[in-house]
Amino acid sequence: MVPRSQQHELRALLGLRDGVVAVLEAEAATSEDTAELRALRTTLATTYTGYVAAHGPLNRVGHRRTGRVDPDTGQERTAQVRPAVMRLFASDPFSATVRALEVYDAQTQTAVGAAILTQRVVAPRTPRLGADTPADATAICLDTHAELRLDEIARLLGVTPERAREQLRGLAFDDPETGRLLPAAEYLSGNVRVRLAAATDASREAVATEGQDPWAGNVAALTEVVPADLEQAANCCCCPGGRIVWTQTLNAIALDKKRSPNADVSALQLQLRAERLADYVSRAVAQAPPLTPEQRDRIVALLRAGGAAA
Repeated sequence: MVPRSQQHELRALLGLRDGVVAVLEAEAATSEDTAELRALRTTLATTYTGYVAAHGPLNRVGHRRTGRVDPDTGQERTAQVRPAVMRLFASDPFSATVRALEVYDAQTQTAVGAAILTQRVVAPRTPRLGADTPADATAICLDTHAELRLDEIARLLGVTPERAREQLRGLAFDDPETGRLLPAAEYLSGNVRVRLAAATDASREAVATEGQDPWAGNVAALTEVVPADLEQAANCCCCPGGRIVWTQTLNAIALDKKRSPNADVSALQLQLRAERLADYVSRAVAQAPPLTPEQRDRIVALLRAGGAAA
């Protein structure tokens, strides 16, 4: 809840936010200074001037005593403090844009309006007239519209939508659940198991009703990226961090400690270390290329030496 003492200034800040966003959007939409754009800029400048007259600069700060002294100058150190309403307004996504409406001098504690109040600060982006490759067309379309639009991609490539869809094979996929055309990076990520199930169902239905399978590419691509199932040993469980914990041995240690806090569990601890070492060696050998007899003998000798030392 906003304190009553801050409500008036917060409303003024929100008005500045709406004004500066409107000006930026208008400048980005056209390369000409239209009458509408000039009116928006004048309204923003007037709103800013009224705010400063009523509340002071946007970036103003106060000072509070810290109780500490600068050892070099002997003067008391102070800390800068922003107004409480500005700390509240900081949660707004455009708060930094609003504060940029002025150039503030901390030494003199004065501010002058930024260039946006009197002139254009955003140059409109030059529209792309075409693309050399389907990948370029996909990137341009995503950058411009934040989604894939088949008609726009066809225009960039100078082909029909049907031909453009063929050229996007592998770069984009039709989602059978939403009907949207999604870039491969989006479609082949996330919960791919759910997407694979949906594509498989759509594939079966299409074959049964139409005699052809337009979803075969989806199924094949999703099958390649589905991660392998994790296999869990019967006598162990996984805990955060990826460590393997042998429940039987740990339970035995815990039970002995519960029965007698001073119980000697050194043998069980040694067994636990041996189990962990055995698992580590098994996984390392499974991941390593085939070993030569000499290498195996070397490893056996190292393990025997370690066991003798223990």
